[in-house]
Amino acid sequence: MQFNSIVRKNTSGNHDYFIQECERAIRTWRKEVINDIDLLGVKIENLKYFYLSRQFKTDYTQIVIRNLDNYFVYKTKILSREFITCPKTLQYDWLILKKEFIEKAIDDFNLLYKSHVRYDRKNNERTILQKFFNANKIILLRDVYADLLYEKNLYVTNSKESEECDYILRTEYPDHLNTTFFEVKREDVKFFVNKNRKRPSFNKKFMDNLDQIWQYKKFAQNPFNANEIKDKIGYATNNFNFVMVAGRLEEKEEMKEIFEEKMKDHYKEIIVQTFEELSQINVNYFDKFKRLQI
Repeated sequence: MQFNSIVRKNTSGNHDYFIQECERAIRTWRKEVINDIDLLGVKIENLKYFYLSRQFKTDYTQIVIRNLDNYFVYKTKILSREFITCPKTLQYDWLILKKEFIEKAIDDFNLLYKSHVRYDRKNNERTILQKFFNANKIILLRDVYADLLYEKNLYVTNSKESEECDYILRTEYPDHLNTTFFEVKREDVKFFVNKNRKRPSFNKKFMDNLDQIWQYKKFAQNPFNANEIKDKIGYATNNFNFVMVAGRLEEKEEMKEIFEEKMKDHYKEIIVQTFEELSQINVNYFDKFKRLQI
């Protein structure tokens, strides 16, 4: 790894320069990746099937692979020897996605929870919310997760029972980053009843939702289920997050102290995101995406 700058952290709390330098280093690295690919004579949009192309079997093999050491040591700066030997798609948002695609997904998500048809038997979480997320995976994945599993059955060891979370968000680095169980509930879920009493309590429907994701937590953290998790999600891990999107920010903010206290006391390690909070997370991701464009 090469370093072209050293930045000292500002202990006074003003880190603008530190952030600017980090972002500059990222943009520089990205430019060098693109330059490396250009040096190989490959177009980024052709990477997916390049190893099957006529160009790969003829010109690329004759010119690049036969001179692999020369390209790896003297010409390219970032790309690995393995990539140069067989170029394939690089799963980076900044290479694959257009900002207009992300912006439209966020706009459509905001419209979804602010204005849609009334919920009934035909119009429900599956047909409205899950259908949207399945068509707009970027809202859940952003640049945090590699991909997702939808309604994957995880069977309890020595039992006929199973757990089936709406989404399991997978990471490329399970030893370092969390795999997330993500449950989708309606935006009209009410968090509290008896708001004006001395001891407001969670709405029973909301508690049922929390108990549901609590069961995923128990399943994932039970070592007896490790083999089932590895088989179904594709890797072994002990690092998990448990997130539920539900309800509206206004009610959560109105009862903020009580909400946080009850979650800490009874549902520790479960994260409840309102629809507005999930939208803001995506807006922040979009802003970062634009800042780091090259």
